[in-house]
Amino acid sequence: MLINPKDTDLSIYYRNNNSADDQKVRVQDVIKRIFLMLISLRIKPLEDVKIDLRNINNVLLLRNDGLGDYVLTTPLVSTLKKINPTINIDVIASYRNAILVEQDYNIRKVFRTGHKSRIWEFLRLFKEISNYSNYDLMIATKHTRITNTALLFNLISRKALKICFKITSVNNKYIIDTYKLTYNNILRNSNLKYSQLQKETLQLVSSEILTFEDPYLLNQKFTKENKKTILTKPIQKILVNINGFERTRMFEKEYIILIKSIISDTYKNIKLTFTSSPELYHLLDKLVEDSILQQNEVGKFELLDLINELPKFDAVITPDTSITHFAAVLNIPQIIFYDRMSKFLEWSPDNDNYVALVANGDINDIGPNEFKEAINLLMNS
Repeated sequence: MLINPKDTDLSIYYRNNNSADDQKVRVQDVIKRIFLMLISLRIKPLEDVKIDLRNINNVLLLRNDGLGDYVLTTPLVSTLKKINPTINIDVIASYRNAILVEQDYNIRKVFRTGHKSRIWEFLRLFKEISNYSNYDLMIATKHTRITNTALLFNLISRKALKICFKITSVNNKYIIDTYKLTYNNILRNSNLKYSQLQKETLQLVSSEILTFEDPYLLNQKFTKENKKTILTKPIQKILVNINGFERTRMFEKEYIILIKSIISDTYKNIKLTFTSSPELYHLLDKLVEDSILQQNEVGKFELLDLINELPKFDAVITPDTSITHFAAVLNIPQIIFYDRMSKFLEWSPDNDNYVALVANGDINDIGPNEFKEAINLLMNS
């Protein structure tokens, strides 16, 4: 399915995307919430309170997941700093996004851990963080279920105010009430787009009237200097990223051939550069070995190099992954492949400078005619 946000009312898709799976109450959810009650040592929910951000000194954010996930958190970081310039913001980052977080001059300290931390790693973090600072506020910006987060946050400080943006898509009173046993402000159980959910949640608990800026890369200065405005020249250089985080968001060899042939046959003066995450560089090498790509069509970029090279491209073609958010921040036109509609609704850019191709489970199932239409829309944008 091709979606062009410039001439489509996206609310239609939001209304029609009520998945039956989202309404199921799973036994494991109940077990996790009972565990949450035990570690929080509470038998009834805490009262909701409004947080005065001007009186908060130290904040700890949990963001140990993807690169693009941190980019989407930067409006929260800048908002906290705008309300209270003296506030100290620390982040629990993943090993893969820590280098990005460390470039943000709004952040004081970065603690590294795995994407899916085990209990022993939480205990190590607890010791490291507890010895570093006392926190008034903890925010689980990580988009995930929260049982392990609850354990870590309660180990670090049981007294600190705690916010979590989303715990589960299950709409069930027992789960909600158990959640509030540990987290004293938030009752967000929604299928809202993440960026909207983040804004509404902080608005809900703050005693201030908050305004949110746009996401930024590395820091606000870099984004301001590199953000594209109105295109004044035709698209000549396109970056093609071949993979996302999951198999269903990775282009197969045949689809890479299709992308190259369609663009090369129709737009002969376009220079294509194919890239991937470092762990899949061997696939790029194999494509060169098989004469599908030329060596000068391959770009192997470390993270910071990729971000600094990105403004040199006129457009991006990529599965739904961190590069999507990088390009959106810089207002670079895109064709974005989504493996399912729910991913598009939750993670698509807030601007309309893209064309979306949405599959029903695997991006490689999107037909060549849809891609042809998408590339024509991109080139004529």
